[in-house]
Amino acid sequence: MTLPIGYDQAMGWKTAFNAMATAVLLVDEHASILFANPSAISAFHIDLMGKTWNQVAEKAIFLRLDGGADGIGMPLQRALAGESISQEIWQVNFPARERSVWLFSATPIMENQKITGAIATWEDITDFSQAQERLQENEHWMRQFMDAVPDAMYLLDEKGIILTSNQAGAAVLGRDLAELSGLCFFNLLSATAAQSQKQKLAGVFNSGRPSRFEDQVGSKYYDEFVYPILDINKEVNSVAVFIVDMTFFRKMETDLRKSEERYRNLIENISDIVFQLDSAYRFTYVSPAIEQAFQFKPENLIGQELNGLIYPEDQMKVMAFLEKCEPNSQRVEFRMVDNQRHIHIVSTAFRPSKNNSGHKAITGILTDISDYRRAEEALRYREERFRSLIEKNLDIILIIDLKGKIDYASPSVEYVLGYKPEEISGKQAITFVHADDYAKVMHAVKYAMYTADFGRYIEFRVPTKSGDYRIIEAIGRNLVDSPAVGGVVVNARDITERRTAEDKLWYLSTHDTLTDLYNRAYFGEEMARIERGRIFPISIFIADVDGLKEVNDELGHTAGDELLRQTAQLLRNSFRSEDVVARIGGDEFAVLLPGADETAAMTALTRVRRNLQKMNEIQTGNHLGLSMGVSTGLKGNSLGEVLRLADENMYREKLARLGRKARGTGPLSGQGFLPDKYFSD
Repeated sequence: MTLPIGYDQAMGWKTAFNAMATAVLLVDEHASILFANPSAISAFHIDLMGKTWNQVAEKAIFLRLDGGADGIGMPLQRALAGESISQEIWQVNFPARERSVWLFSATPIMENQKITGAIATWEDITDFSQAQERLQENEHWMRQFMDAVPDAMYLLDEKGIILTSNQAGAAVLGRDLAELSGLCFFNLLSATAAQSQKQKLAGVFNSGRPSRFEDQVGSKYYDEFVYPILDINKEVNSVAVFIVDMTFFRKMETDLRKSEERYRNLIENISDIVFQLDSAYRFTYVSPAIEQAFQFKPENLIGQELNGLIYPEDQMKVMAFLEKCEPNSQRVEFRMVDNQRHIHIVSTAFRPSKNNSGHKAITGILTDISDYRRAEEALRYREERFRSLIEKNLDIILIIDLKGKIDYASPSVEYVLGYKPEEISGKQAITFVHADDYAKVMHAVKYAMYTADFGRYIEFRVPTKSGDYRIIEAIGRNLVDSPAVGGVVVNARDITERRTAEDKLWYLSTHDTLTDLYNRAYFGEEMARIERGRIFPISIFIADVDGLKEVNDELGHTAGDELLRQTAQLLRNSFRSEDVVARIGGDEFAVLLPGADETAAMTALTRVRRNLQKMNEIQTGNHLGLSMGVSTGLKGNSLGEVLRLADENMYREKLARLGRKARGTGPLSGQGFLPDKYFSD
């Protein structure tokens, strides 16, 4: 085989060609391959030396993508015919391999006006081609997304020229979407509205900062968000305008305010005394009922210790109860001293909670039961006095005989449950108890049969005559041996509204309002509780929402909030019911996995990734991105250290995926974790 003149000189570049990522191929005038660099050989997966271009090219199908004619080996054949080819796009299909897209160039080698060979080069631009296709697809979906948004959206330049809009925006202006582009936004408004919009846009172009405006048109309320769009020089070249109809939300806000006012009125007008204590057991709130019952003005008690109102002999008992106060704590009975130094017997339910600042607090609901206790003593001797007291009381008084039948019901049963006393007399008392509460009530009754009373207040549900259920708090006393009674006396009161208020207060103090997950404070309390209980092994999962700030900045906090809600739903679906799933920061979530070793933790992490992928595959809006980490603690490990390691693992993944410094931006960074100070503000 004769080498063309000049080939020796070309081979001097062999070392450089071999190092190139671009494929290089040299053929003689007969299309026999004289040289192929590693990139060219890798493209065909065969040894090219000694073969002709046609022998090599027949292994694949070449399709022209930029409008020219198709044909096997067309660029190189045309170069051997004397044509110089520059950057033609060809799709190359190999059997049993994914298609590739090559950017082809070829030039003839001339000597004395004679073609002695040709050089062909190509680059594999498959990734770029696929990215371009995805970009076009994303543009299509983005347009569909914009048109699906019910709120008006506009992109304007500094002069108010409409660069693009969505269907809702066109409808607001009374125009077709196709004719809006290029029109002046201000010319489509009334003179007053146009002047206002000019001032708003000018302010954003001058400041370069996003702005929010509130407008009212008739009975409609609107929020207008204006976001600056910056060019590569950080100059504002356009603004995005979003006009959101807030009428529904304004109404909802008003309704919520009324609802809050109703709950406050409920607390401040019930006869029981509602109060809240800080971690040092000092009053931070006392309902107005305290003044009527104990002659103390509520404002004078703020900052005072609860101990100052407790009878000295009962102080240690109450303090011991508060030290071990848990969400399911029962009532405690003790004596209190009013402002006139009179002694009252009170029954108080304590529950741990959080105050408005997020610090540890205790909520209490206090009932003055002095009269009830004195009445119980008097009932042993005189039935007539007993009846005169209980029949005028709003509490329900029952006498139940040894066969479990209701022997007596006070008139208040009609006020509370809708039954006349004669309608329930002679019936089995247990039939008026919700099925789920049978066991609890029966246990208390059996206890009362062998002792003097139930031992403590019990709560259970009772059906009303109309079919509703009320929550009843009752205590019983065994007076079977009393000739005047001959049964168990049950003192019951309707605490439905009070319990609802307590449950709502507790729920609001332990849950994140946006995601409905546990909040940061509850998560810290659970860590402390689990660490005290020594439940090991235990694993902690941490996840951080990627790009939340960019979504908030570019699409608004509504879009960011939706990503947070999607994250919450993903985690709820990915973990066990016994796992504690919480939102512990703006974009950070954590999960406690009691009893989960390292293998179980990694399995959970894999499950979250799989569920995230499935979610994003069907997601039509913003795709959710999470950086995740887990860590496992064994017996003797500090949960604070386990949490820190999970956080570091999560940021290590974020750093690897984002390719930039990401450490130290989360709420856990650099914190120390002590059992009694998890997440304290």
